[in-house]
Amino acid sequence: MGDGDTCIALVSNRAYLRKALLTIWEVRLFGKFRGDIVLVVGNDLKDLTIAIGKSRLRIIPVCFPDIDRSQENRILDDLPGATYAQRSKSFQFHKFFCFSAFFKQWEKVLYLDAYMKIHAPLTPLLKINCANSIVAHSDAYPTYEWTLADQFNFLDFPDLLAPLSKIANLSVDYFQTGLMYYDTSIIDDETVGELIDLSKKFPNSRTNEQGILNIWAQRKSIWTKLPVDRHGRRFLYDYHERKEFDADDYIMLKYPKSEKKDLYRFLSLATFAFFWRAERKRIGV
Repeated sequence: MGDGDTCIALVSNRAYLRKALLTIWEVRLFGKFRGDIVLVVGNDLKDLTIAIGKSRLRIIPVCFPDIDRSQENRILDDLPGATYAQRSKSFQFHKFFCFSAFFKQWEKVLYLDAYMKIHAPLTPLLKINCANSIVAHSDAYPTYEWTLADQFNFLDFPDLLAPLSKIANLSVDYFQTGLMYYDTSIIDDETVGELIDLSKKFPNSRTNEQGILNIWAQRKSIWTKLPVDRHGRRFLYDYHERKEFDADDYIMLKYPKSEKKDLYRFLSLATFAFFWRAERKRIGV
C-alpha cells in the first residue's frame, strides 16, 4: 500500500517548531516516507503558514485557533495535585485538531509528537491494520500497573470521580498519545467539539489531552493496542528502549535513553543544523 492514502501529522507552536521540523526531517530521511506530512499549528504560527508550506521538507501547514483554556488554567493555579504539564503545556490540547474533519481527505493518519526520534523506515508500522480504530501503545507497558484512573487528579477534584466513572471505566489500561495511527472513519464533524467539551468538563486530566482522548476512544471502543513484538529486526515503537535493547532495535522512540551515534545520523544532525538556521531566517522565527 502506498503513502498516498496516509498522512503523517504533527502539532507545533513556535516554541516547538525546531523539534517538529527535526522529526519531519528524520521521517523523510530515515523513515523513507514520501507522502503528505501535515503540521497543525496555532495562533503564534498563523502568519507563518505560507512560509512553512514552502519548506523543502514538503509540509502542509494548517492553522486552527488556540483553544481558550484561560478558565481551566485559573482553576488549576496553585492546586497541589496540578502537574507541570497542566500548568505549562496547555497547547497539548491542540492535538485534538488532528481529529478534525480536515483529515478525512486521507484514509489513515499517523500522528507523531514533535521530537520523536526516527531510526528506520516506517513501512512495517504503516502496514498495521487500523481499520475503524486507533492503534496506540499502552502507557502502562510493560508492567501494566497504571490504569486510566492515574491519568486524572482526584486529590483536588474529588467531585469529578463520580461523573467520570459514569462515562468511562477507570480501572482499565489506556494508551499514550505520542504516537497514534488511526482510520479517519472514526472522525466526524463533531469530534473536535466533543473532545474540547470533555476537556473542559474534566480539567483534572493530568497529562492534558491524553486522558481526554482515552475517555473519548473508550466510549467508542476503538483503541487497538500497538503490537509489542518485533517486525523484522525491530520493534515498532516505545517510549524508551527497554532493558537489554538499544535504540537500533526500534523504528522510533519518544525519549531514547542513549542516542544512536553512527556516522549517518551524525551527518544528518549536522546537516539539519544548517537547514534549521536557514529555515529560521526564511520563515522568520
